Amino acid sequence: MIVLAALAISVGQCTTPRRASDFTVVVDAGHGGRDVGASAIIPGKYEKQVTLAIAAALSKKLALRKGLSVVMTRATDRNLTLGQRRQIIGSCTPDLVISVHADSGPSSASGPSVYVLNDAGEAIVVSRLMRSARSVDHDDDTAFILANLSQRGSMNFAVQLAVKIRAALGRGDANPRAIKTANFALLKAPGVPSILVETGYVTSRIDATRLFDTNHQALIADAIASSIRPERR
Repeated sequence: MIVLAALAISVGQCTTPRRASDFTVVVDAGHGGRDVGASAIIPGKYEKQVTLAIAAALSKKLALRKGLSVVMTRATDRNLTLGQRRQIIGSCTPDLVISVHADSGPSSASGPSVYVLNDAGEAIVVSRLMRSARSVDHDDDTAFILANLSQRGSMNFAVQLAVKIRAALGRGDANPRAIKTANFALLKAPGVPSILVETGYVTSRIDATRLFDTNHQALIADAIASSIRPERR
């Protein structure tokens, strides 16, 4: 059971009273309900369980920080359409959206990835669209990304934060992935920095063992939370 009542965390919409000066973060747990996400190599385990556990742990950590307001898109095993996620994000006019996912692929594939997107809604769907072989524009050279986004304040903020998150997640990783970007004309929320964190591969025996371990989930949440510093764009 996820206990959020004692913390200043809104679920499903911005309902918790907060000061206008608060830095608002929407934490999106990917999938949920009948949308199980990727099936794990561990029987009976699914991506939706990993995303909810990590999103809840991250939200709790952020909610303890002064000046931070946290909104979860879901706090239970609930199915949310993309339209509903967009509505939640839109109700908040957030300063940042963090979408938590877990990856799937060959059993040899492992490790986290971090994606930066120019619109909040895109963070919800980018990894799935990529797997569907739709058009994606990405570049693994972070310096190139930063240079080309110098005129876009929200993207610059998101990229800089994503670099920090990836570095934190990459501790002990011998071959960390670079930051990636993707652009879609979907779920528009202009000007909202949005980051999608693929926390690891549920199809990897090593990754899955970690991803379904509560202690490791807390470490992932710590890594993401420690990278976030309230900053007005």
